[in-house]
Amino acid sequence: FLPAVIVITIIMGTMLESFVTIVILAPLLYPVALQLGIDPLQYGIIMTEAFGIGIILPPIGIALYVACAISGAQIERASKPLLWYLPVLLAGLLLVTFVPAITTVLPNWLNFKY
Repeated sequence: FLPAVIVITIIMGTMLESFVTIVILAPLLYPVALQLGIDPLQYGIIMTEAFGIGIILPPIGIALYVACAISGAQIERASKPLLWYLPVLLAGLLLVTFVPAITTVLPNWLNFKY
């Protein structure tokens, strides 16, 4: 379920603004995540990271276009170094996805109820 959520949110994140994507996907997928026993905090962090990756992915990434417009850089020139950074972002996302303790250990230590 979580790998499918990651793919869907990255694809939607490339085409839509993050807030719009959250409003569309969260009410649909959150109850399913709860039924499958996925921690709500972990689920929220996974979706947020996937949106963050989606908004910078070329060729449609909104944040990439905004950053290039502000800096005056060409999109082709800015996206080339970004492609080297992408595997690091995906590795972090997969690590958070498949090792839930990364996202839940600190709130559990602090007895935070969410």
